[in-house]
Amino acid sequence: ITFPSADTIKFSTGGVERLSITNSGVTGTGVGGKVKQILSDVKTDTASFSLNSGYTGLFSTYGLYVDITPISASNKLLIFGQVCVNKENQGLINLVITKDGSLLTGAIGDADGNRKRITSGGFNDGSTVIETIPFSAVVTAGSTSQQQFTVGIMHDSGSAKTMYINRGSEDTPDNQYRYRGASMIQVMEFEP
Repeated sequence: ITFPSADTIKFSTGGVERLSITNSGVTGTGVGGKVKQILSDVKTDTASFSLNSGYTGLFSTYGLYVDITPISASNKLLIFGQVCVNKENQGLINLVITKDGSLLTGAIGDADGNRKRITSGGFNDGSTVIETIPFSAVVTAGSTSQQQFTVGIMHDSGSAKTMYINRGSEDTPDNQYRYRGASMIQVMEFEP
């Protein structure tokens, strides 16, 4: 440990400086993970929409998304959160993360025949149940242009179904057993 000047501490091993702490921050070899910015969005109200078989309903349409302008193209973005959903009738509800309206391919399973590629999923087993589906991914920013991240959901039915955000499909007025959820997305930019 050395103190070469006011407001500065330096650490060395084997005669090589490894870390420097100044009043401007921390620098050095192997020092990473510095958070550059965190943006988030939370949807606490409810929404419902009809979703055709084989289509993906984007939550950006209903007010849940994050626009981020990365500071460096080489930085990493951690995208994470949860959605609270229900669908008309029982069945699977699957989730994907999207970037600028396109599927985030680094956050889905491998291609395998006709199987749907998803980030995560859940099973809606009742009309009053709110299925909470978590999601997360880490990607390289790739540019310093603004990027929009949101999530999309799809169902396993062969026909159109009504999807519900932050509520069950059965929503008897003022009933203590008809719940309200909160859906959220966070995007964190950090130096690798």
